[in-house]
Amino acid sequence: MNTQSIDFLTPYYKRTTDRSDGRHLLAMQELFTAFELSVDDFDIVQIAGSCGKGSTAHYLSAMLDATDVPHGLFTGPHLEAYEERMQINGVPIPPIALDQILLHMKKHFKQTQSTMLGICT
Repeated sequence: MNTQSIDFLTPYYKRTTDRSDGRHLLAMQELFTAFELSVDDFDIVQIAGSCGKGSTAHYLSAMLDATDVPHGLFTGPHLEAYEERMQINGVPIPPIALDQILLHMKKHFKQTQSTMLGICT
């Protein structure tokens, strides 16, 4: 990953916010809009709780791999490289692709003075 991408991401994992005000949902809606996506285009599994989320997510991913079901996986934290957090069919996102996505997000959020920037500032 390039320096601009790391600088853009750093504030997001150093801050905590009160999730009761709905800003996280608004931020996700902004991301879908920025990338011209619809939530209806995806079957999403969210794993919640205090323990075992990463293991459960990787277990589900392995089952989907074994049955040739195309899927994405997002987890955190990473062990060696940030790209480990985002996978498509068990393959981490290439660093250049992650850089392109993050720079697109940064540009969009600055232009729109978005809710997403408000989450981390």
